[in-house]
Amino acid sequence: MAEEDAFFRALGERLQQADHPFLCCSAVDAQTWLERQAPLLVVLCLPEGEAGPALIAQWRQRTDRPLLAIEATGTAAGRIAALSRGADDVLSAPADAEECLWRIQALLRRYPRGPDHPARMLRVDSLCLDRLQMRVKVGQAEVALTPIQFRLLWTLVAHRERVLDKPFLYRQVLEKPFSTDDRSLDMHLSRVRRKLTQAGLAPDRLKTVHGQGYGFR
Repeated sequence: MAEEDAFFRALGERLQQADHPFLCCSAVDAQTWLERQAPLLVVLCLPEGEAGPALIAQWRQRTDRPLLAIEATGTAAGRIAALSRGADDVLSAPADAEECLWRIQALLRRYPRGPDHPARMLRVDSLCLDRLQMRVKVGQAEVALTPIQFRLLWTLVAHRERVLDKPFLYRQVLEKPFSTDDRSLDMHLSRVRRKLTQAGLAPDRLKTVHGQGYGFR
């Protein structure tokens, strides 16, 4: 553990010098943080044995961002096991902080995040949305949504804790101008709420603010 602490201190100094904000914490705390934030990249220090590749597989289910694994065995078999379970790059312990920084920067070039590279997945508590496959799960329960319903839910979750007005949602989701006589958005939201509730999500997560619009909390 002392070697790991020294490595992450050295890596943190280099990340600061390169103007890369970072958070260093335990795997348990990181998973809690991941439910509220979307990191550009994850560096994961693996335990020995089968627990290492299993931890990568667990993390890969939680984020689509690049994952740099630091594996403990120092063997080709250990690195291959990490890559086969979802790591995008692997270093063997004891790792060099300078090399790790350059590998991080290479991964960020290969997997940029910005307006042209939106997130593939959104997670809030038990709710998971996969934009590329247009899949929604509440825990282990699959939720079947139409493309419009998926876009509506994705937009609300992506702007979590904000109330989005109907004119914005009509443009963003329905791709047409808002009309006070058109109730199609209300109908879609009602069906999304019903499907999520049937899958086990609390009905008040999708909120209606009368006279303003809709939000996800």
